[in-house]
Amino acid sequence: MHHLRNLSNPFCFVTTDQRILNDLYSRYYQHYQEHPEITSSFWREFGYRHRVAYQNGKWDFNGFGLGHFVSKTWRNTIRQLPATVLSQWLLKKYQCPSRLSKAGLDTANLSHRIFNFDCAKQVLAVNEIGRQLSIDLDNASPFSKCSIKTVCVVGDGYSFCSNLLKRIDPDLKVILVNLGRSLFFDVLFCEKCVPEEKTVLIQDRTMADELIESHSLIFVEAEKYHHLKGFPIDLFINITSMQEMNPGIVSNYFQYMRESSSDTVYLYCCNRLEKTLPDGTRVRFMDYPWNDCQILLDELCPWHQKYPESGIPVWREFDGPIQHRFVRLK
Repeated sequence: MHHLRNLSNPFCFVTTDQRILNDLYSRYYQHYQEHPEITSSFWREFGYRHRVAYQNGKWDFNGFGLGHFVSKTWRNTIRQLPATVLSQWLLKKYQCPSRLSKAGLDTANLSHRIFNFDCAKQVLAVNEIGRQLSIDLDNASPFSKCSIKTVCVVGDGYSFCSNLLKRIDPDLKVILVNLGRSLFFDVLFCEKCVPEEKTVLIQDRTMADELIESHSLIFVEAEKYHHLKGFPIDLFINITSMQEMNPGIVSNYFQYMRESSSDTVYLYCCNRLEKTLPDGTRVRFMDYPWNDCQILLDELCPWHQKYPESGIPVWREFDGPIQHRFVRLK
């Protein structure tokens, strides 16, 4: 399965503020005993393959299943050149504004990763969201100057989408939700890409509103995803991670999204039409609780049916068709 491939070599970053990282590392790596009930069989099987250690004042890590991450070494740069060229070509094919394209390339560089399809698909998704909202992404702070003040990215592998959003719109508040073991990587890469942001990990709902007001990057463990209820979120984004959740958890996310305190709430959702998890659970896109959503876009995602590789064949198909929808929830 393409999204499980990991061509990165373990490497390390030094962070300036490690309080959140230390907390997540302690609870989800040093003292992690069992998966909570919300964890699907997919992440029960693959989540343990993350490797994190703190040695000599540095974080050594290697993620697994969070996306097609290829570390940016001179050797990988040469080997992955065809995939890089084709991934950038996709941005031109789908008419991404130059400012957005540059932000995508800059985010990859700051993440010390090769710009490949895993990066391009997120740039293309943000471009489509801007198109649906009639937002000119070549303008400064394009989302926050309109009706979008707070964005929540659910399941953001290596926080690429979140960091991309902050690069094109520094005034946005971005909330990142991920399973604790994966959220560690989100925090680490936000530290690398947008170290100037004021960050917080929401541990308790009682102070959450005040913390959201006073911080620009907010992290929420998926194990505590019920904290999302009532947050003032204008736009939710999920790219190929709901297909790895149990149907009941997907339904809960939709409920919490509908209960956002914002007057108008949008969702961009791009996932497999159907996926069978390791325990046999079938997750179907069309069975998500769309209910009375106002559907603004609904089609097979045109750029997400095949992906470029640096080998033969150059274009390879995913394991199944991938649909994307853009909806107004309320």
